[in-house]
Amino acid sequence: MSVTMYAQTKTPAQLAKEKADADTLQYALGVYMVKSLQKNGVIISNPAMFQKAVDDVLTKKKLMISEGSAESRINNFQNAINSEKGLMMEQMLFAELNKQSGIVRMPSGVNYAVVTKGTGRNPEPEDTVLINIVGKLPDGTVFIDSDKNKQSFLILVKDLVLGLQDAVLRMKEGSVWRVFVPAALGFGASGNGSTVPPYTPLVYDIGLISVRPAKAK
Repeated sequence: MSVTMYAQTKTPAQLAKEKADADTLQYALGVYMVKSLQKNGVIISNPAMFQKAVDDVLTKKKLMISEGSAESRINNFQNAINSEKGLMMEQMLFAELNKQSGIVRMPSGVNYAVVTKGTGRNPEPEDTVLINIVGKLPDGTVFIDSDKNKQSFLILVKDLVLGLQDAVLRMKEGSVWRVFVPAALGFGASGNGSTVPPYTPLVYDIGLISVRPAKAK
């Protein structure tokens, strides 16, 4: 039996139901799209213009702006939203730290709390350090964890993000610190892949196990 013949055998009620189901799906797609935009901080302040853009794309009409320009505007808008979110998180985080005792505030803006005081040597910028490290976002999401794989990290001090460099250079072997890094001294506007959003302040628990001095030139 052909598809055409099969379609012709459907009752008006069946055809009406299929159309209703298809219409409901289209409506659901619209709901999902707008809700997704709202979830990401996008406010549709001009529904008529938004609807015109949707209609122009679907009917393949000439767009008011080029696709490249649209993409550029969206990227700039998203960066502004991310920057605002990050700034708010940073302000809240460091405002809370200002209320706590035992927090050391460095001139760079990095804050830290000493968990364990070490007695060994301090590293230099060109040295390599063996560290245990757990890095988190302000909401507690872990993005790096040496404890998870029970594997300490061996890394050049100068390869750490700037905020951690600042802290590690003050640590002595055997020290364990909790370090609070402003976004500008972390991954900044670029973020770090899918693990750290742009403009996000960072919280590190870091233990300096040992220092391996750079070879003298």
